[in-house]
Amino acid sequence: IDGSSKTLFDNSDVSVLVHLRQLSKAFENELQQAEPQLDGLLNQISAAMPEAQRAQILPMLEMYRVIGKSAVQGVRDSVSLTLGISFSKEAIRIEDRLLVSEGTPTAAFFASQPTGNMSLLARMPANKAVYYGAKADMSGMVDWSMKMTRSMMGDLPAEQKDQLDAAMKEMRTLKWNEMTGYFDLDPSGPGAIRAGMMAEITPTQRLRDLSRAMSKAMGEFRSFGFKQTTKLEPAVEKIGGAEVDRITTVQEFDPALDPLGIQKKIRDALFGDAGMVQHVMYQPTRMLQTFGGGTAELQSLATALDSTTSPDTAATAARASSGVPAAMTLSTCAACETGRPAIASMNARAVRMSTAPSASPIAIAAVGDSPPGIAAMALDNRSVDSPAGPRTAL
Repeated sequence: IDGSSKTLFDNSDVSVLVHLRQLSKAFENELQQAEPQLDGLLNQISAAMPEAQRAQILPMLEMYRVIGKSAVQGVRDSVSLTLGISFSKEAIRIEDRLLVSEGTPTAAFFASQPTGNMSLLARMPANKAVYYGAKADMSGMVDWSMKMTRSMMGDLPAEQKDQLDAAMKEMRTLKWNEMTGYFDLDPSGPGAIRAGMMAEITPTQRLRDLSRAMSKAMGEFRSFGFKQTTKLEPAVEKIGGAEVDRITTVQEFDPALDPLGIQKKIRDALFGDAGMVQHVMYQPTRMLQTFGGGTAELQSLATALDSTTSPDTAATAARASSGVPAAMTLSTCAACETGRPAIASMNARAVRMSTAPSASPIAIAAVGDSPPGIAAMALDNRSVDSPAGPRTAL
């Protein structure tokens, strides 16, 4: 086990280590069959669809194909996965570490990604249900999103298609940095969804021009089972000197396919009768976007991001005073290092686990008030040393 994974295992109250390399060897036949089976399934789905809808669904199926094959490759390249859970009076902390072999495609992918401390995540508005953040090369995700959006618009006039394609092509040239956001529900108002997102994308003025061009190009189109209309209202007002655009998207569903009006009821409950309303503003180095809540939601996001509260203070407030009964901090680390296939030793506070060089696929340790002798477990019929002496683990 590498040093960082061992430290995580040692310092957590509940620890789990999965020896992925050993599991990959045990299920090698299944891994070899996974990709052909995925291809066969997706091809079968494509062949069963009516010709008029196939072109719209193919980009989504190709996305699933890439994700599935990447996942299989990731399993082959992985050495171990360590999960640690720690408890305190203020929070439950969940941290995991994936170790992959050097020189593999997965290691190269991880090494190509930018890193950062996600400092802006602590400046999101407080008291939201879910927070998220990412700092990675978003070009692939943006490309997929654009292709899926484009595939849904089979009946766009040629001029609109050309305008959309040109904007999508130039969108790939923008520089993406950190992105953070939140999601919340407010059943008291029209439309329950309240969400906000901040993305550092430069040059922001070019992003604004491209976003406006794409919104205009989308206009109105029909897809299988619904008609979608997008209306752009540029510069409806200003916040802090920055112009705010309003984008309203309305979907009307085919009554023949939704005779009970269930999809319309869901749409109205989530977004309101007016449809999905976005408010977007462009600051010098970042773009702010909100869904629902009107311009007040965007003003709240802009105020929080411009706060001078220190990151440490904001992070503490977000964890301890967010209004969530038990705050949770999630940390993920992907390591591109060469891992040894053996678990030499693990010290989980009062518990010490020892295994033979060919390690158990899964090791679990917990620290607490459990009776001695059952605090550690290795799932491979190997010996486990604990304060009460040697035990045979299941």
